[in-house]
Amino acid sequence: VSFNNENFTGAIRGELLMSFSNFKKLESVHPNCRNPRNSVAGLINQKDADESELKLIYLVIYSIMAADDLDKYGISDQCSVFKKLNSIHKTAPWCDCTELHEASFQSYMRDCKDMFDNACDYPSDGIVIASNSIEYDKQGLTLDWASQAFKFPSEQAIVTVTDVEWNLSKTGYMIPKVKFSPVILAGTSVEYATG
Repeated sequence: VSFNNENFTGAIRGELLMSFSNFKKLESVHPNCRNPRNSVAGLINQKDADESELKLIYLVIYSIMAADDLDKYGISDQCSVFKKLNSIHKTAPWCDCTELHEASFQSYMRDCKDMFDNACDYPSDGIVIASNSIEYDKQGLTLDWASQAFKFPSEQAIVTVTDVEWNLSKTGYMIPKVKFSPVILAGTSVEYATG
């Protein structure tokens, strides 16, 4: 990663995602794939994943958690973080540096959902709103992460539960897997949910 032609030293936060178009490529080889999100989790948890399939996954960097010298990179506030990320990384998140008010918040959320549904090649279930007043100390560590995730209304369906399977997690917890009558949600046939 390079900011202002300087090699970046610090900590970033991101998420692994698969676009809908890459999911179609994966689904053509593995018809049992359910959706992009589950496919990412399945691929990164494989011990011997196919390298060509791993290349279908993108790292979306959405935040800088710490930096060795903020001035050197031209970072002064949260909007400048997003602008820098968008200038250097093709999968940096969309950013709208705007002022929100309680009266306009719901219509803003609807506009964002419509935009993502119509123009975005990535699954999205909400937005993260970050305050531009986030401060950094002299070491480039964030002092106050004033951000909050807001979820879009999700699709819902009434189903009949047919079974509950109990599985031991990697960390030793029993996790219920609920099986129900198949239902189409977000264009995918779903018949299991984690309890």
